[in-house]
Amino acid sequence: GSVVDNKQSLIHCVELVRLLLSTTQPRLLHFIPSPHPTPHPINLTMKQSFLLLGLVATASAFTSPAPRPVATSNTALFGGARGGATTLEGKKARVATVKE
Repeated sequence: GSVVDNKQSLIHCVELVRLLLSTTQPRLLHFIPSPHPTPHPINLTMKQSFLLLGLVATASAFTSPAPRPVATSNTALFGGARGGATTLEGKKARVATVKE
């Protein structure tokens, strides 16, 4: 026979052994693997959790509010200036004081 026929025969034999063990020696049943493995429910739950986490992270990356700008002054105050307005006479007096 072909490989497919041999595989089907082997699956049938394993099913018969499992059926016989389940009725006579159920403790030994876990030593014979099932010919039709089913995904473990924990693995499915973990995969679903990772998928959901990835979707949430992607969505939050595009829907987060933009950061608010830091409030800054319109005038840069260099050299110890106070930012107050002065008169022309006050400026001339200050320049004269600095030149001395």
